[in-house]
Parts: sequence; structure tokens; C-alpha cells
Amino acid sequence: MKDAKSVNKKFDGTVALDNFSQKVQAESITGIIGPNGAGKTTLFNVITGFLPPDSGSIQCNDQQLIGLPPYKIARHGIIRTFQQLRLITRLTVLDNILLAFQNQAGEGLRNIFTFSGLIKNQEQANRKKTQDLLDSLGIRDKENALVEDLSYGQQKMVSLLCCLAAGARLVLLDESVGYLGLDGLGLTGAAVNNRRWSTTTYGSRLNKIDILEAILKQTAYMTYYSTALLQDNILL
Repeated sequence: MKDAKSVNKKFDGTVALDNFSQKVQAESITGIIGPNGAGKTTLFNVITGFLPPDSGSIQCNDQQLIGLPPYKIARHGIIRTFQQLRLITRLTVLDNILLAFQNQAGEGLRNIFTFSGLIKNQEQANRKKTQDLLDSLGIRDKENALVEDLSYGQQKMVSLLCCLAAGARLVLLDESVGYLGLDGLGLTGAAVNNRRWSTTTYGSRLNKIDILEAILKQTAYMTYYSTALLQDNILL
């Protein structure tokens, strides 16, 4: 359970979030739709610790998240994508996703000398998980391609897979399906709706509405914030 209560954020007097409240249930998919400047990305920045709210409460399983840095919020399983995807474009798709796994034994200097077998086994397991993730979006053939050689839509898929590799329990997808073709949209929708990953998906600025509505109707709800202040919601 993720719970935001009465969250407010202003920028020099301009209201971005006005008394925003929302409960997100496990294994649900929630879509946020609104015009540019409505506060959708601001909401994600506040939830993930990149911006402090002016007031309000954000909790995950009854633990307060406000005041925690982004990396600690990520350790709670709340992972996001960015409109500017922040992938390492000169590395391969496989390497980008492998870097996303948390708590890797090889990150500790001591382990390199004393637990080399553990590191090797973990790397092999992570590689297999990565290949399974790539299969889930139909881009296994891109695993050795440089990220910079992919289309923008394919890079978005890699960004989503990095979230899943990082152990996300709540995935926040910012501009989640822009520039994706119909095939990519269908595969992305299938991935976020795949109970195998046991994740909750919170999507901002969803477009291609007709297709997405078909995907989201398979889940608990889709939320539509019609005002710039993200107040009025209609359940579809």
C-alpha cells in the first residue's frame, strides 16, 4: 500500500500540487492524464524524493518517505523512469539493465578478493533475469546493441526494464508510451500488466488513449485528473 495525503507543492506562488491525495493498491495500474504543466512530473519528483513537498504525507507500508533521499526511497521498491531517460548510451542494453540490480556482491571491494565465486554466481543469475526481462518486451535481439543505436521508443522499454531489474514494487512511468509504435505499446502494456513481476504501475502523461484504455481496463482502475491542480478524479 502506497498512500499520499494532502500533498502540496508550489513554485514561486504557482501551484503544482494542491492537496493531492491518492491510495495505490498492490498490483494495480493507475494512469494519470492531464495537460502540460498539470503537475504530473512534479508529483513523481515529490514521491521519489527529488523534490520536497511543502506539506503533506507520503507513506509506503506505514513508513514515512518524506525527507528520505531518492536512493533510500528506491530501496523501498519505489522506482521511476524519467522523460530524459538517463540511460548510459555508450553501454549495451544488457549492461544498462545489469547495472540496475541492487545490492550486487561485486560492488564491495572486499568481496572481490574473498567471495569471487559468490560474485560470479550472482552475475550469472542477474544475466539470466535480464534476458528474461528482454524476452518479456520482445527485444532480446537488442541485448548487445548500444543504447544510443536504439530508437527512442526502444530506449523507453530499456528504461522500464531497468526499473524491474532494480526490484521495483511501485513503478512510476513518466511519459510512459510516447513515441512507441503499436507493437511497442502492446508489449509495454503487457509487461506492466504481467503479474509475474508483482509490481504496481503508476503512469503519467499516458497518450494513445484508445489502446491504453484497453490495457488498463484489465486492471483495477485508471485515474484521470482533469484539472491543473490534480484534484478531480473519475474512475474508468
